[in-house]
Amino acid sequence: MDIKDLEIFYTVARTGSMTRAAKQLGFVQSHITGRIRLVENELNRPLFERLKTGVVLTAEGKKLYPYAESLLVQWNETRRVFSEQGELFGSLRIGSLETTAALHTAGWIAKFHKENPNIEISLQTGTTRDLLRGVVDRTLDIALVAGTVEHVELDSKALVSEELAILTAHGSTLDNMLIDQPVVITFREGCTYRRILERWLADRGVALYKTMESASIDTILQLTAGGLGISLMPKSIVMQSSLREKVTVHPVDPYFQFVTTHAVWRHGQHVVPTVSKFLEQLCDEY
Repeated sequence: MDIKDLEIFYTVARTGSMTRAAKQLGFVQSHITGRIRLVENELNRPLFERLKTGVVLTAEGKKLYPYAESLLVQWNETRRVFSEQGELFGSLRIGSLETTAALHTAGWIAKFHKENPNIEISLQTGTTRDLLRGVVDRTLDIALVAGTVEHVELDSKALVSEELAILTAHGSTLDNMLIDQPVVITFREGCTYRRILERWLADRGVALYKTMESASIDTILQLTAGGLGISLMPKSIVMQSSLREKVTVHPVDPYFQFVTTHAVWRHGQHVVPTVSKFLEQLCDEY
């Protein structure tokens, strides 16, 4: 068994298919199947259960998976260390909150790309919970999330603080909006802003409310401006929106008033060069 065999095993496990793994790695399927059988014979254990729709890990395969992942990460980081000279190449997978993307991330990426044109950059938006999971699972290299991050596998850096605001339709009062099971218009479960709004409601004794979810800032603002319910997001988002005249911005209690955006990446002795370079840019700005 060599490092390539572990990569094949890991890719098959992640994709759930010999065919998809072969396509991703650039091999014919028979080669993938043969290498998996060699590994199974060497370990004298079946690693995959073959199904009509693909493959799933056996109990023995699940034991091998974290070791294969760890070894591959160390090998890839080793190769990066010895390739760190001259102009940077490679990729950078960035995750960002929708609001952070609108306020800051797009500008950060544009500047980074201008200075590092050979790095392929991708951007994925989501909730804080989803983005943190992406960094832990190594589907993201770095994430820009709201609030303090405490995780043994992650490092973080505070960047910029945002003032939050409760939003209602123009002319509406909070007292009126909180009567009889109000509608809370918010991002999906796992969003830091949503959690803050729920705590704010709990402090006011509001336990029963309806929830309407959207991943779109504009949709949330349009629904709020239309009088459907209340929402919470950074005040600066509202100020730059074309709907700012159609919503009323209410101050948040001091305890909830500000939230800090953090850059988050995997903890380790050696930070991936593209991540290190991006962090260096962020440190220069803040």
